[in-house]
Amino acid sequence: MEISKKIYLLRTESDLTQSEFAKIAGATDKAVSSWENGTRSPKVQYTRPICEYFGIDLNTFVDESNDVYKPGAPAENKIKPVGVALDELDRELLQLCAHLTPEQKRRQIETLRDIVGRKDN
Repeated sequence: MEISKKIYLLRTESDLTQSEFAKIAGATDKAVSSWENGTRSPKVQYTRPICEYFGIDLNTFVDESNDVYKPGAPAENKIKPVGVALDELDRELLQLCAHLTPEQKRRQIETLRDIVGRKDN
């Protein structure tokens, strides 16, 4: 799959405008438009923040010989809980976490540890 299609699908399936996606990449909305219509390809300086934000392997994302454009698509990225049944809220929580930066994930983990550790809930 071409990088232009991967970018378009990643952005639209994440319900982001071109402007919002551009902020993630550190680019302009016009640049995102040109990436999506295939007139230009994003440089690594733009694909790296995209991949970090969405939790996607950079090499896999830019490799046009595959159809991987979002986290969890490669088998090695799938979460495989052992002996734990995930309900709808668990799955939604995991999906939302895939969109966090590493720092945001660390803060959320600390918040969840505080909540779980409380006895008054």
